Amino acid sequence: MERRRLLQSSTTAIGAVSAAPLAAGTAHAAVPARARGEDGEVLSIHLVTFDGVEELDVFHPFEVFSVAARAHPVTVKPVTGGEAAEVTYSFGTRVETAAWSPHDAALIVVPGGGFGRRDSPGVWAEIDKGQLPSAPRHLARSHLAEQGARVVDQRVVDDGDLVTADGVSSGIDGALRLLERELEGAAAAHAEAIVEFERRGTVLRTSTAGQ
Repeated sequence: MERRRLLQSSTTAIGAVSAAPLAAGTAHAAVPARARGEDGEVLSIHLVTFDGVEELDVFHPFEVFSVAARAHPVTVKPVTGGEAAEVTYSFGTRVETAAWSPHDAALIVVPGGGFGRRDSPGVWAEIDKGQLPSAPRHLARSHLAEQGARVVDQRVVDDGDLVTADGVSSGIDGALRLLERELEGAAAAHAEAIVEFERRGTVLRTSTAGQ
């Protein structure tokens, strides 16, 4: 089973985010063609949040994209399925969040959270609700393997139309990779310097991945 089948976005054919989707935290982002290198177009990014989402899975990429927005055509905002609502994160942070409008986003990033708490708010509850794409299904390596996915030990994997990042801190790597792909390399380099983060390892690119 291909990783891209794990998350389907109504904005593009696929979606996604978290390390070869990985462990209990990360981010997943759909990479639509309309976001790539079109002069004058703003790169609109939606961070899909939900009750039980991990704080750092949201705030790490949010910080990276927000820093990039200071000097580049980028917008980013947290959203949630259904109506606008207050979302309570895994450790109690409460955030008033806008309603999800996927057709208004060029990139959709889906953080993780709550995979290890099957009976609590988090990805499993979102799967049961059915409001979000099936993205949260892929947050644990063992679960991925059981579903037939090829799991690789890599912080960031780029399939071309799907970028996934590993556990919590690798959400920063994933966000930087998306900036690197969708904007000129200077955007990612600038954000990396501002947040004082040094990427580890290399991005694993499949044969369909962009350069």
